[in-house]
Amino acid sequence: GMQHMHDDLPAFPIEAPTSSWPPAESGLTRQFVTVGKHRMSYVIGGNGPPLVLVHGLGTASFTWRFVLPVLQQRFTVYAIDMLGCGESDKTDVDYRLEALAGYLHGFLDAVGLERPIIIGHSMGGGITMMFCHLYPGRAERVVLASSGGMGREMHWLLRVSTLPGAEGVIGVLSDPRSRVPQVSRSLEQRRMRRLDQEFDATTPTMLDRFQSPEARLAFLSMLRGIGSISGQKMSALPFLSGLAVPTLLIWGAGDKTIPVTHGKEAVKLIPCAHLEIIPNCFHRPQVEAPQRFCELVLEFLDAPVWPPVTAPAPETAIPFLEPISAPQRALRSNLRWQGGNISPTAWRKLAPALAPVAIAALGVPTGMRLIRRRQQRRRAIGL
Repeated sequence: GMQHMHDDLPAFPIEAPTSSWPPAESGLTRQFVTVGKHRMSYVIGGNGPPLVLVHGLGTASFTWRFVLPVLQQRFTVYAIDMLGCGESDKTDVDYRLEALAGYLHGFLDAVGLERPIIIGHSMGGGITMMFCHLYPGRAERVVLASSGGMGREMHWLLRVSTLPGAEGVIGVLSDPRSRVPQVSRSLEQRRMRRLDQEFDATTPTMLDRFQSPEARLAFLSMLRGIGSISGQKMSALPFLSGLAVPTLLIWGAGDKTIPVTHGKEAVKLIPCAHLEIIPNCFHRPQVEAPQRFCELVLEFLDAPVWPPVTAPAPETAIPFLEPISAPQRALRSNLRWQGGNISPTAWRKLAPALAPVAIAALGVPTGMRLIRRRQQRRRAIGL
């Protein structure tokens, strides 16, 4: 329980596909299709009813690598790289949620899918809900994993990353000479080992991918499209009661990027929904608990009646909310005045504070531990 607390920093910055993915022996192939005027990449394989997978912020179709081998035995899988991600065009398009749902719609039309099953993770869950709202009847069933778009809360590191100047910080950190990418990789390796999951050491981290200015810009445009210093910009809550599609919600009990309370709220509002919480799992159930993830998805897709009639098992009690520390609170209130528009002088004062923040945001749990230790030391000597 507690030793995992610092581990759920935003999980966006450690997954980056390479052009060598998917491997030849996987039965998956990479294809391209034009949506609007842009080239969208996707990975396809398997056979059976169509199943579309929509990834979260800062990652790509590669995030599904542990679950595709199981899912492609029963379904024709389409794992998309959203515009700005993976092998798709990194272009300066509109990255607000409605626009992203529109690109998903364009993709389905381009590959000729009438009513697929859709699985969305994190921001991909927000896109999927918005898609169901704007294009009712186009999804057969929906799985929302650790989904965004259900409330304002968002990890404060993600919120800080929406500020002006984040490009520069990420640029510096992703430079191999900073050694941060290597540290980031070894920490991710340790984190996955503790969850008894494989970590593929050949996988470049997000920092490796951020060496390209286009990738940095697309990531930050997307983040700023969905969030700001005060949190997620868009909430799907007002129209959840109109989602007329069988829905499975999956959450990691220890998710601090988007808290599990969002799932608990949503399951009350979506008419035909059921929530499953995975213990000892953070923000990426498809990576951190792939076997359980697949079990839940297959049970859902096979269920003749939904939501399931059986009473759910009592939730495993795992402490996942930490009291917010004083320096974080101060940072938040500093940023709140002027409605998030920060004057250059205030920004100069904040910039040094942002360096450790950005390091932590870029998948380095240690950064966070050091900051916390420093805070405790200060408190101990009465600063």
